Amino acid sequence: MRLPRYTDGPVDGPSTLLVHGLSSIASSWWRVAAHLAERGRRVTAVDLRGHGEADRADSYRITDYAADLLGVQPDRGGPWDLVVAHSLGGTSSLRAAAEDTSWTSRLVLVDPVLAPDARGLARIRAGILRDVEHATAESVRAGHPRWHERDVAAKMAAMEHVEAATVVASTDDLSEWQVADRLRSLPLPTLLIAADPELGGLLPPQLAESLAAVNPRVEAVTVPGSGHNIHRDDPEAFLRILDGFLQTPNPPVGPATGSGPDRTAAAAQPTGTGPPTTLRSAPKYPSR
Repeated sequence: MRLPRYTDGPVDGPSTLLVHGLSSIASSWWRVAAHLAERGRRVTAVDLRGHGEADRADSYRITDYAADLLGVQPDRGGPWDLVVAHSLGGTSSLRAAAEDTSWTSRLVLVDPVLAPDARGLARIRAGILRDVEHATAESVRAGHPRWHERDVAAKMAAMEHVEAATVVASTDDLSEWQVADRLRSLPLPTLLIAADPELGGLLPPQLAESLAAVNPRVEAVTVPGSGHNIHRDDPEAFLRILDGFLQTPNPPVGPATGSGPDRTAAAAQPTGTGPPTTLRSAPKYPSR
């Protein structure tokens, strides 16, 4: 499926793909897109199938989302320099990168769902369905007091353009979400950013650290005090961690063996289809 794409930054800058989570939307990345574009990167964000302006589909497996993402290429071709993906987007991007290691040079997975049990996946589905069916701007503000008004607006736009059936179909096959093992041998520099499990984080820090321990190309960071939407709950910490990862030398692709580092947010220090639409102003989707 051809995905709508929204761009920012210089055309000749290093290519970056931003991938949202289940029931979200490309414009949820507005702050991250602006930050990276101002640092000279060419940023592309997409609406996943069944979300935002993307077409609806008959199937919403992780394999479907991953196949769509493998079809999204930078403006100038070649691999992405960086893919940053949240939640479902992280699950799907990991599967895509494992299937084709030439798709991206680096990967950042933001509180991805990598190895849920049946009860955990059911809780995720129930929580998202509550939002889809009942969320209002007031309830979003109350539930996320640290969010900017543009985050609230993006959340409401996303809720208007996703159907409950999409959420159910995306979460009805537990086996599709079991992707942690793919990270154990992924030969790409990868950063796992885990949210606070006490505040709704979906990537257990222990799992993130265990994956970093067996793959030297994986780093694990936990952001205390941040919920699942780290880039909206604590954007300063998120961008500091991301900047630090981008300034780490990028080793050549090769077999992943040995043990890797793990970090915390406190330790991560700052170091300095169709015509595309800009991300500088959040897309305003018409009602369907």
